[in-house]
Amino acid sequence: MAVDAEKRRRRQNAFYKRPDQRARRARVSAAYRKRRRLSILERDEFRCHYCCQVFASEDLTIDHRHPTSAGGMDIEENRVTCCLACNQEKGTMSYEIFKAIKHPECVPDWAMDMTIEEGQDAVN
Repeated sequence: MAVDAEKRRRRQNAFYKRPDQRARRARVSAAYRKRRRLSILERDEFRCHYCCQVFASEDLTIDHRHPTSAGGMDIEENRVTCCLACNQEKGTMSYEIFKAIKHPECVPDWAMDMTIEEGQDAVN
């Protein structure tokens, strides 16, 4: 187990030390990130994708349905609106596992349209 933790730590450190990644993140302006976040919130109607409750924008976060740590892509189709409580509970679980455990009854109509193109979802 210690070996796995050490490998994970090295991989994370290597990622943050790569100058091309840091430069790319720095180029994305705050205004662009704000517009992108607002477009996702509006698309999901300010509703948590997991518990289906409506929240104010400051009480919502943007979550990856399939975590990037588990191979999910960092694309708009993989991002959903999520309340703080559900986001913390979900952690690195995949969308399917979290929905089955916590909120199996909540499948809003707007969620049915959200699909990730074949080949982009490495979690399956």
